[in-house]
Amino acid sequence: MLLKLVFNLLFAFGLFIDSIRMRLSLVAALAAIAGYDIICSPSPNRLTAMYDAHTFMNGLLLASDLLILHNPKTDVWHRQAGHIQQQPLDWKKILLALELTVNSRGIGWNFDVRGSKSSRLTSTESRAQFIVRQVARGTAAWLLIDLTRTIFRYRNTCHIQGSLFQDGPTWQAVYVLAGWTNIAGSMVVPHAVIAAITVGVGLYRPEDWPKMFDIAEGYTVRRFWG
Repeated sequence: MLLKLVFNLLFAFGLFIDSIRMRLSLVAALAAIAGYDIICSPSPNRLTAMYDAHTFMNGLLLASDLLILHNPKTDVWHRQAGHIQQQPLDWKKILLALELTVNSRGIGWNFDVRGSKSSRLTSTESRAQFIVRQVARGTAAWLLIDLTRTIFRYRNTCHIQGSLFQDGPTWQAVYVLAGWTNIAGSMVVPHAVIAAITVGVGLYRPEDWPKMFDIAEGYTVRRFWG
């Protein structure tokens, strides 16, 4: 918990730094923290270790994007108030910077990276249409998760004593596809549920919830994630 807090604080601090050398040093420090936690820090169980590793690596990728590939002073915009650096330093600005470090999808914020596809596109859907679509989307993802876990449950190679290499290349391809489908579905289900609820009660608008993935334009990482 302490390492995660330090990680996010350093990341947020980097959003206020203009020097690329200092930002590179910060990202190197973030990588060291992530590496130490993943390799050296003990976890109570494998599931927790996997979750912690995923959290740190996701944060490190986001830091590389916002601190190295972009200059926060010129590329990260507050859509209603100008550049993040142009505002006086206050608690609201600090809280927004902290949100940038953990909200990689940008749901509900007013920040955009210049040159990227905006996360706040105008939607022609009504709230009811949006909710119905999210329910259908979440249900389909849940069924796919169930299908993939059925494969893992009934194939001996997927059990603890099994080996994926004991089956031929066709089944190996199925296992890889099922694994990625399971991961994607596990992300889509909560995304769809929370989107439907928050739009349904009026906290957000349909355009505040872009697609989780964009397969048709997935030839770059940024386009894939919307």
